[in-house]
Amino acid sequence: MAGKKISFIQRISSLARFRFIKRSGNPIWIIGSFVLGAIFIFLVLYSFRILPNSGGSILFQTSQQQNAATSQEQVFSLPVTVVLNLDSTEQKTKMDSFLENLADPQRALKSTVLQTKWLDYRTDEAQKLLNSAGVKYLPQIFLDSSVEKHPQFAQLSSYLNKHDDFYFIRLNAIQFLEYPSPDGGHILGADHNKAPVVIVGYESFTCPDCATMEKVLKQALKDFPGKISISLKQLEPGLLDNLLAQGAECAGEQNKYFQMHDRLFEQQNNLLPIIQDTSSTTNSEKAIRDFLAKQASSLGLKIKDFQSCLDKKTYEIMIQNQTLDALDYGLGQLPSFFINHQFVNGALPYSDFKSMIEKEIKI
Repeated sequence: MAGKKISFIQRISSLARFRFIKRSGNPIWIIGSFVLGAIFIFLVLYSFRILPNSGGSILFQTSQQQNAATSQEQVFSLPVTVVLNLDSTEQKTKMDSFLENLADPQRALKSTVLQTKWLDYRTDEAQKLLNSAGVKYLPQIFLDSSVEKHPQFAQLSSYLNKHDDFYFIRLNAIQFLEYPSPDGGHILGADHNKAPVVIVGYESFTCPDCATMEKVLKQALKDFPGKISISLKQLEPGLLDNLLAQGAECAGEQNKYFQMHDRLFEQQNNLLPIIQDTSSTTNSEKAIRDFLAKQASSLGLKIKDFQSCLDKKTYEIMIQNQTLDALDYGLGQLPSFFINHQFVNGALPYSDFKSMIEKEIKI
């Protein structure tokens, strides 16, 4: 219909111009030309919606302009502060890609314009943000509290970490600003104050790759006696994962931490179905406690003391703090290891793990 209307207007316009030029000496044709011209103007006004409003002024909006106005109303301006090492091409490239995906309506945020501020991590402003958030790696993204007004904030909130009056997104670490201490972990091998190679590892009893790496760690202890110290800590994100770790700690009260530790990894195939059963958290928790009691009994632990330790949740907060500490280093994939200042994660073949240790010993 729109095409026919424009065509009709063009024909009348052409006719009016032709008659006025050819018959300009005839009064009848002059009047007729004015009438045709008036019809033409009315049709133009109707076509482009040029109509008087209640105040008497003219409203001029094509459908394209109306859509643009609607889109403009929906655009959300989101301030973003990126803290990174500006000397690192890798960090800059990855952050450019991340922000591009974040602002892509097909992948993340809709109708959003990012107002990005880039800060080198060595500046006072950047240091203040990093220290306040407690994060120990780069790069970082910080958002002010205006993000709470974003239409997609409900979906965003699961990826955001709130601190004071700002939020930050935990990304994968590219550069560490400091390294975790072996203090507070369970030590295997040499004294970490004397060993040339100190390994700090984060694991979870529900992580299959962690179970695989247990064999790698034990082989390394055999091949490098007195040379390496391994400090093992927990990254247990769920309530049931935390409960399993508490079971190992409670066994530690009776000097059998590593016996329970090894048993939990050996029995992982029996544990995972219980953890993955989402039908009832209460039932799953009871099933885990029964499982732990069975393992404690087989290890010769005093069951009453063991169950009393679980009931008191003596180690729940400690395990939560170790988990938060791991997140402050940007750890996500498990297991994760710091071999002195070398970082690796995932299940590695022993040859690779051994080469990294040998490199540190030679240094």
